[in-house]
Amino acid sequence: FGFEVTVLLSGAGVLQLQKEQHPEVLNIKNHSALFAALEIYEIKQLLVDQKAVHEYQIEADDNLHFDLIDQATIKDYIAAHNEVLNF
Repeated sequence: FGFEVTVLLSGAGVLQLQKEQHPEVLNIKNHSALFAALEIYEIKQLLVDQKAVHEYQIEADDNLHFDLIDQATIKDYIAAHNEVLNF
């Protein structure tokens, strides 16, 4: 991309980490392969909202590598980035 990119999953977005998902049943896209391929695109940081993981009782896919961060750290990361895209 020519600049550092960080992916942050927060709120209901952490549901993408749940292992043994079957999104094809709902005719939606499986994002787990995308998360596994982030390094190909030189995206080295996948950050995950620790509070949301706890609230949704996520049991994450073992093949995904990410860092759990608290609410204060999320605010710091967002403030430190020049561009933020919200999906």
